[in-house]
Amino acid sequence: MLGGLLAERYGAKITIIVGLFLSSLAHILSPVAAWTSSNAMIAMQLIRGIGQGLIPAAHCVVAANWFPMIERGLLNSLAMSGYCVGALVSGFSAGSMCLSSFLGGWPSVYYVY
Repeated sequence: MLGGLLAERYGAKITIIVGLFLSSLAHILSPVAAWTSSNAMIAMQLIRGIGQGLIPAAHCVVAANWFPMIERGLLNSLAMSGYCVGALVSGFSAGSMCLSSFLGGWPSVYYVY
């Protein structure tokens, strides 16, 4: 809901950029936060969630503004399927990445994804 309101007020592109920035920054800082304290890690996950929560609603505003009504259903279903495919791929590969020595083991999950 917040993403849609911000997209209508400030523009969908700005909302997506802010969401990606917040999500990326919190994601990159998550390993450092985890070594610091559990509260810092919780804060990073909260910030990442807020950033990622802005994106789907703003995406719908972009779809409404840029695509004809007849194409919006297909566009939205393909875009939202990407979230599921990403979760599936990362879910299967994260365990192997944690066991490897690549980028320090478990932090590699945050750096790669």
